[in-house]
Amino acid sequence: MSSIAADPPRLLFLRVFIGAGGVVLIGLGLVFALMSLPLDDIGHLGIWLVMALIIHDAVIAPIVAVAASFALPLARTIGPVYAAIARASLVASACAALVAIPGIAVRIAGPRNSTIHTTDYLFVVAIMWLSALTMSAACVLAGWLARKRRADRGNYESARADR
Repeated sequence: MSSIAADPPRLLFLRVFIGAGGVVLIGLGLVFALMSLPLDDIGHLGIWLVMALIIHDAVIAPIVAVAASFALPLARTIGPVYAAIARASLVASACAALVAIPGIAVRIAGPRNSTIHTTDYLFVVAIMWLSALTMSAACVLAGWLARKRRADRGNYESARADR
């Protein structure tokens, strides 16, 4: 892992530029959110943000830490390419599931307008997660087979050299 001090100046500039751009966009989002919300709802927004922080730190972060502790040895076993593919499919599915949560909640509560939420979000999320887990399992299997093949090839070549 490289540190920021060891990075070339161009990479340091890009990191600072991207970070500053993110801070500016967060600031704009806050300004627009505060301008568009009635004063009564700002308190509710604060409560929602505090609860989101508590849920993230008390529930989501520990689950991810435990999953990562189990996944790291597996990632070392299957290799960096297959681990990156599996990780990307799982992260993309998690992000898409977070986007679908409001649709699931509206579907459960019943939409105000029945023509707006016509998709069965729970079914879509289930299929998406099934696809992501299948992709991850395929990556684990392919990485394990590739490692086994490399080990077998090494044994064949060492046995050939002994002749």
